[in-house]
Amino acid sequence: MEPHSPSTDSSADLPASKHMFVVLNPVAGMVVPTRTEKRITTWCEQNGWTCEVYQTKEDEVLAHVVKRALARGCQAVVAAGGDGTISGVASGVMGSSVPMLILPLGTGNLLAGDLGVPFDISRALSLLEAGGRMLMLDAVQVNDRICVLNAGLGFTSALIKNTERQAKRKYGFLAYIVGGVRALLGLQPHMFRLVVDNKRLRINASEIHIACGGLFGIQVSLEDVRVLPDDGRVDIFVIKARTFSDYLEVVYYILRGKPRRAREMVYMQAAEMIEIDCEQKLPFQGDGEVLCETPVKLRVLPNAIPVLVPEKQEEPIRNRLRQIVGV
Repeated sequence: MEPHSPSTDSSADLPASKHMFVVLNPVAGMVVPTRTEKRITTWCEQNGWTCEVYQTKEDEVLAHVVKRALARGCQAVVAAGGDGTISGVASGVMGSSVPMLILPLGTGNLLAGDLGVPFDISRALSLLEAGGRMLMLDAVQVNDRICVLNAGLGFTSALIKNTERQAKRKYGFLAYIVGGVRALLGLQPHMFRLVVDNKRLRINASEIHIACGGLFGIQVSLEDVRVLPDDGRVDIFVIKARTFSDYLEVVYYILRGKPRRAREMVYMQAAEMIEIDCEQKLPFQGDGEVLCETPVKLRVLPNAIPVLVPEKQEEPIRNRLRQIVGV
């Protein structure tokens, strides 16, 4: 496989005038909005930044909010929330030279885990001053939504559908475990019609997972496939598991870093477009939210989203443990 050269620029190249626009989701995870806003504004005062904090509202288009802020002028856009908030902010900064900075405040925080972004607010904000680099994330577009983490249907969409917001705020990441058990109990394989960069195929599967970069925030060192956030392509994992033992085999090979060895796994890449259809209408998720039902068409957006990440990344598993234990 050809060596990969990441798309990076030093955070030291940010302009001398330092103003940030913060998009804060007040109902993300277990956020206490006033306390979170105070921590952000205190950091800004101590480090010579000015900031405008905007709290999200239900059923609004965040891309429009972010684009208006960019038109007024700012040097960074901060997405303070979960993966859904990050997805909305990413839609606004796409095509801009202004980077997005992630403050992982949600329940899953999978993208932050994949990118090695610190889960502590002050440590994450400090990437604006030193130790950060610019990464141009790949993304996929589903209708008018931009997804920067993953998209798919089957187990993941059933999991998201079965996990209520109230449960996520009360129980945190444990809510996803309960939702996952419920999703597995009702999971049935379906016959899908796929078009991947004009290649057509039919396949019986229980999950189609499209990864823009990283696997669920706990990425292990993969030996037979490289899931990169900025290689200009997205990775497609089709899971054909029918029984619980089939799923165990898939998980086993993923943890060993050799997912392509799993008999019930088919791996592909897409650089342009993906179409998915099924006789039964199934929910389709993107970045942790159910977006639509099948049929669905996705457009690959290579190197579309400017985001600040650590120059030296923590191992994603270690970063995830920091979130769980709160250190």
